[in-house]
Amino acid sequence: MYNQHALVHVVSKHLLAQFGAGNYQIVLQGFRDAITFAGVVTGDSVIYSPSGSFSDNDVYTTEAVNTLPTKADEYVTVQIYKDGALLWATDKDENGKQVTLSAEDDKVIVIDVQRLDFYLQVMSWNDYQQSTVIY
Repeated sequence: MYNQHALVHVVSKHLLAQFGAGNYQIVLQGFRDAITFAGVVTGDSVIYSPSGSFSDNDVYTTEAVNTLPTKADEYVTVQIYKDGALLWATDKDENGKQVTLSAEDDKVIVIDVQRLDFYLQVMSWNDYQQSTVIY
């Protein structure tokens, strides 16, 4: 048997500039809690709300979520809340493709709220870390 887990981080840019100070929460849905010996994801639905914090340059980054891959024909939904009120939710990336995770993925979901519309971009966590400039 091989590693069936996936890691996902969420990074949201410009939340404070667009929506002001408050208690922000990222919620991830579309996951399950079991896998068969044949490698088929199954079980009950799991919702994650990873803790996160702001950097000095208005980037909110969550802790990594260690999860099972998404089940066949199910997709990750990302929600952003401020002070308990839903600001935004989607299960599609900037190209309209539904978001999934595979075994051994280490991905980051990047949300830029400063654009005219929110958009979501999915990439490798390593690619994101290498493209990040720390001020």
